[in-house]
Amino acid sequence: MPSTDLSRTVRAIPTEQRLAFIESLPERDLHVHLKSLLEKKLPGATVEITHGSQERGADLIVVRDDQLGETTLGFIVERGTIGGSVSGPVDEIVNKARQVKMHPARLKAIVGPKKVDQAVVVVAGRVSKGASVRIEREVKPFVREIWDVKKLVEEFTMHYPQVFFDAPTVDYLQARITELESQRAFHGLAKSVNLSEWFVEPIVGSNQPLEGLGTDRPLSGRHTYSFVQLKHVLEAGKRVLLVGSPGSGKSAAVAKVALDILKEGLVNATVGKSERVVAVPTFVTAKEMLSYENVDALLADKCQGAKDGRFRVCVLLIDGLDEVRHSHWGTIIERALAFSDSLNCSLVITTRWLEALSDPVKGLQQVELLPFHVNQAVKLFQRLVSDQKVLDSLQKGLNQIQNQLQMVPLTLVMLIEVVREQQEIPASVTELYDRFFDYAFGRHDPTDKGIEVLFEYRLKKRLLSQLAFELFYEKNRFDIDRAEFEAFCRRFAERQDLDQAQAPQFVEEVERAGILNIGDTVYFCHRSFLDYFTALRISERSYEPSTLTQMLKQMYFDPRWTEVVFFYVGLKREAEQELMTSIFGVESEDVFDQVMKLLSGRLLQAGWLSDAEIKKSAVASAASFAPAVRDGIVNIVFENPTAGHSVLATAVVEMLGAHSFGSIFLKNASENAVKALLEQPSYDNITSTLAVLGGLRRQIQGPEMREYINAILGSLGACGLSAQAEAGVLLSLMLLSGEEKRARRSLERRLQRLIQRNQALKDALPVSRPKVGRPKRRRKSA
Repeated sequence: MPSTDLSRTVRAIPTEQRLAFIESLPERDLHVHLKSLLEKKLPGATVEITHGSQERGADLIVVRDDQLGETTLGFIVERGTIGGSVSGPVDEIVNKARQVKMHPARLKAIVGPKKVDQAVVVVAGRVSKGASVRIEREVKPFVREIWDVKKLVEEFTMHYPQVFFDAPTVDYLQARITELESQRAFHGLAKSVNLSEWFVEPIVGSNQPLEGLGTDRPLSGRHTYSFVQLKHVLEAGKRVLLVGSPGSGKSAAVAKVALDILKEGLVNATVGKSERVVAVPTFVTAKEMLSYENVDALLADKCQGAKDGRFRVCVLLIDGLDEVRHSHWGTIIERALAFSDSLNCSLVITTRWLEALSDPVKGLQQVELLPFHVNQAVKLFQRLVSDQKVLDSLQKGLNQIQNQLQMVPLTLVMLIEVVREQQEIPASVTELYDRFFDYAFGRHDPTDKGIEVLFEYRLKKRLLSQLAFELFYEKNRFDIDRAEFEAFCRRFAERQDLDQAQAPQFVEEVERAGILNIGDTVYFCHRSFLDYFTALRISERSYEPSTLTQMLKQMYFDPRWTEVVFFYVGLKREAEQELMTSIFGVESEDVFDQVMKLLSGRLLQAGWLSDAEIKKSAVASAASFAPAVRDGIVNIVFENPTAGHSVLATAVVEMLGAHSFGSIFLKNASENAVKALLEQPSYDNITSTLAVLGGLRRQIQGPEMREYINAILGSLGACGLSAQAEAGVLLSLMLLSGEEKRARRSLERRLQRLIQRNQALKDALPVSRPKVGRPKRRRKSA
């Protein structure tokens, strides 16, 4: 709640009540609150309480620097009524004012004495007209203002309204709200807009129903919920692993959860509904969790008020598990679960979905942030773009990009920048990143933006590519020390024959682009930026073909660096046969490796200019691993698998296929693969078919999809499937049927009959019952 909103709330409190409250404040509390008021009223000023042995007449000193120069003010604070007929209080104020004028002020935050230019008298009580006249006559113009209690109440109401409530509580809540509102999850246009202004509510999906929430489609295989529903789950004290693809907005999502809880707490704390203890979230990064050996250390750093009983932590939000070394995962998760137990609060941990798949976390329900639908993307554009011409171009291009670029918030924000600059839609994710970084580094007429650019954009990209490869990838880490970064920049300047005196300006231009965060530690502002520049460096270097293929293969099966291979293929615009053959040839029983082979279609999406034969053979090869994934996925995703979980495994395979084969560039190759698989019906071939159809779902019309569904249904009898296997196929077909309500109802009836005949399925899966209602009454004839 901004201070202006809180001020309106305070004005609803009767004036006499506010006056009485300020008059009742103890002297020490009045000084503390007045200091906070002056810091809000005079941003950037230095304010110190000097009451005590060093006061020399002034209870507070304010040093401010503005366009007119530096000014030092002394505040003389009194309590009670000051009347003109009573000489004592007036004489005391006058004597204090003369002391303030005579003695320079000494502050802890400023070296050396400061001559006080003027004084302000503040009285937490009534000041008679006679008293004001006497003070002004004897020490004016040095005393420039006199604030009586009415003036003081108005100043507090306007600039520090939280004083009328529990000020420490309100201060903490407002500070955290401001911090989260300015969280820079994305860059470009979004960096100048508050989080709550640009945030678009995502849809979340789960393979298992979230406890306590109903679902409209209990047999759809994929339970989807609004973001608001996810917050209800957290209120119930649940533990969630929130996964998503790069740029899907995981950090923004957990920040928004925290923001909403804080705003609700602020409202309750300022309308008289708050209890003694206010429920608050605690938001930390996975890296920070490594420094907290116990829950007391966490609270001391992140929520001091919890220790003195003002706050209760209701949810622990840990962001970026994938951004710390894999060897630290166990420590972070163990601490997170222990802290959650100790605080009796819910828990959310975020990570990339590939990392989650490679090392599932027991005790956490996995929930995925799904890509945006068109209407969500349009809403984001409307919140960030005011230029109607650019907005029209983006909206027209949505149909084109939804089958080429994954519609996640980071991609869409970058797309706005590129379309605004170049008036066209890039053909692939990598091309989007390429153009965006060119734009960010000033390739396209930087003078129009009022930016002085001394160094060519290619030089900056080279610095970042070498930095990413040598100091991040080769050392297997995600941040480096500032000193190490500066030493690297000096070596880079020498190699590029740059004047060392220009190095600071060069680094400043790199940082200004919003791609690298340079502080005590240095890191890429978004993890996908690190992946892109690592891939760029690999594409720039010369390798023996066998060496390059071996390195890329190793990276592809490492969940920390697999996206590098995606960007590398995208930069080359084609997936080479040697790389695809190498990936498919890896001998491993590990289910994650089988999943990565099934997902290799993503490389074909990045390499959209690959030869048609390579696409055709690679799609067929990738799909052939679907049965192995189906058989192994239950053990790594579900605890204590039941018949129902086995059924859902086939639906999981279909969803993985949607990630792998969901590009318009793979449509022909995917259709060829489906036709070949349907010619030889078997359980394994049907599973592979479902994976490929998962990718085709957005690209083919309803009648065409119905033909594929009917072909699969027609082959079920010849395959001799078990009840569980058939149920899994029917469940996946229901997903593929989409908006075809008639086909969906037919599939659901068939699945229900199968469940009724099989006790294991009946125990594991919900059974729909027909709705019972009153019979329709016949209208009487006239």
